[in-house]
Amino acid sequence: MLAAIPAIALCFFVKNSTYIGGAGSFGSFNDLFLVFSFGMVIWNAMAISRHAEKLAMRLGDPYGTMILTLSAIAVEVVMVITMMTHGAADPQVGRDTIYSTLMILLNLVIGLSLFLGWLKFGEQRYNIRSSKSYLAMIFILVGLGLMFPNVMKQQHLHHQFLYSGFLIFQSLTLYLYFLKMQSGQLSYFFINAPQSGLLADREEEIEEQAFTRSEISIRYHGAFLLLTLVAVSILAEFFAATIDVTIEHFRAPKALSGLITAVIILSPESLTAVRCAMNNQMQRVINIVLGSSLSTVALTIPAVLIYSAVSGKAVTLALQPSQMVLLIISLLVFSISETTGETNPVEGLILLSVFAAFIVLIFV
Repeated sequence: MLAAIPAIALCFFVKNSTYIGGAGSFGSFNDLFLVFSFGMVIWNAMAISRHAEKLAMRLGDPYGTMILTLSAIAVEVVMVITMMTHGAADPQVGRDTIYSTLMILLNLVIGLSLFLGWLKFGEQRYNIRSSKSYLAMIFILVGLGLMFPNVMKQQHLHHQFLYSGFLIFQSLTLYLYFLKMQSGQLSYFFINAPQSGLLADREEEIEEQAFTRSEISIRYHGAFLLLTLVAVSILAEFFAATIDVTIEHFRAPKALSGLITAVIILSPESLTAVRCAMNNQMQRVINIVLGSSLSTVALTIPAVLIYSAVSGKAVTLALQPSQMVLLIISLLVFSISETTGETNPVEGLILLSVFAAFIVLIFV
């Protein structure tokens, strides 16, 4: 917060200065301001993740992982809506951000976690019932929200408002029920039972961490999580102004805006997931990555549609054919990889190769 407050003041000074001009319109200084605003948004996003991690440690799983994923999605919704409200308001920016977020999580983060975790520990285990539950939800929401609009018949397009209302209701209802299941009777789906040989070590570890957890203040970290989220939302407005001008200046693909936004959103969470893999906590990796993927489609899509209905601005959620094929490949590869509940380095390399294809196709 000590860094965010003067950064926000500087942003407003630049915006209101008669000598410099509004953000995105001050020539070569724009590039410097882009780097500055990008760095500040990343830094504050990581602060949100840090506070969320403390709350997660205090509350334990599955509530801790839920806080991590929901805090990341809060940043995503703020960034996407900010990008949509700025300037000409690209109707595809929400779709591109959701798509990029899924591709980063399902391919880059999981691929790195599988491969690096195997190098250090060999095969790592996780509760297969959690991954199956997550993937079933992700499949249905991705299909209804991002793929089905591509095959809607022309005569059905005038019912778009009705379908949007159905999609909002369906996404939120399924997600809320999933959260109830995750925190209720089926919470053991999302906790990896320790192996028999490690049971005593695990119990000892829990006892050692109990005192540390009791010292963590829920009020302190909860308050600063919310305050930092506000700071990110303000800084994101200035970042949106500069990224639009920069992409237009260099004639870069518009989808690059969604990728950069996704990188900002996921950088703290991705580091957390990879760190968990390196600490032999593959169940937390699965909960974080698939939980974030589910939250992205279940919450960001309704947020985009609600914003469109309120503002009257059109949005495009239907994936392009190349995007749709690559996302289907990602989901299928991951589904095949998780059938045993044990990690495999080859599967990690395959997912990383899919991510490489995703990056290449942005510029093709």
